[in-house]
Amino acid sequence: MINNYGEYCFFSPSDNTIIDSLGKDEQRTLIEGETEEQVRKRYPDAIRIKFDEAWAIKEEAGITEPEEISEEEFDYLLNVLPPIGHWWSYDSECFKMSERTFGKITTICVRLGNKHFKFSDRCTLSIVEILDKVQKIHYSN
Repeated sequence: MINNYGEYCFFSPSDNTIIDSLGKDEQRTLIEGETEEQVRKRYPDAIRIKFDEAWAIKEEAGITEPEEISEEEFDYLLNVLPPIGHWWSYDSECFKMSERTFGKITTICVRLGNKHFKFSDRCTLSIVEILDKVQKIHYSN
């Protein structure tokens, strides 16, 4: 198999979209076969960026702050798909959705006492990082 992918792509910051990858020759895009000028006609804010950097920007944009949800929504999210890293103690619990939103981003749910929260973040967060993030929001209100 021949790998024609280069390490760069065109990215639209306003749309948070990877438009197309550049080939190894970096003259034309792989999917549409467009030049930089043609890409910019469709996406005036398009930038040439390393693919890994564009991916990281897209992931970062998917991270949200914890928001309070109902107990019913928490239970639904717990049971709709098999959870990952389901952890609980006498007055709290948390889990991550097994389905990703984008890249490593997934929905994370937390219960602290009788309050329930959800947010989106990387699936690699530890329980300590998850609880810290929610407690900062929960106890600041």
